Amino acid sequence: MKNNKTRTLCEAAIFIAMAEILSFIKLYEFPNGGSVTLEMLPIILFAVRYGCGWGAGAGFVFGTVTYLIGNKFSIDWTTIICDYFLAFTALGFGAGLLARRKWSVFYGTVIGGVRYAVTVHAHSYTATVTTAQIDAATSAPESGLAL
Repeated sequence: MKNNKTRTLCEAAIFIAMAEILSFIKLYEFPNGGSVTLEMLPIILFAVRYGCGWGAGAGFVFGTVTYLIGNKFSIDWTTIICDYFLAFTALGFGAGLLARRKWSVFYGTVIGGVRYAVTVHAHSYTATVTTAQIDAATSAPESGLAL
C-alpha cells in the first residue's frame, strides 16, 4: 500500500513539473491579455488516471507553484484564491470525476475545463463589478453643503 502512495506522489510531482513547463510555452497570446497554453493537460491526465482526490491535490499544488514561481498577476487575495488555488483544484477534481472509464480522458477534459472556466470567469465578473463599485464610490463628487 505504501509503495502505491509513493508511486502516486512521484507521478504527481512529474505531472505538476510537466504542467509548469508547459505554462511557459505560449501557443497564442491575446492582445488584451491572456494566452493559450497546454498547462492543464498533465493535470487532467493525472486526475483521469487517479481520481478526484489525487487530481484535486495535484491541481492545488500546481496552482500554488504557478502563483509562486510564475509571472502572474493578482489584484487582491480573492484573485489569488480563485484564479490559482480554487480554479486548478476544481480542474483536477472535475477531470477525476470519471476516472478509469471508457472515454474518461475526453469527458475529464470537458468537465475539468468547464469547471476551470466557470471558476475563473465567475471571479472575473465579481472582481469587475467590485472594482466598478469602488471606482464609482471614490470618483463621485462630495454632496456636502458648505456652510
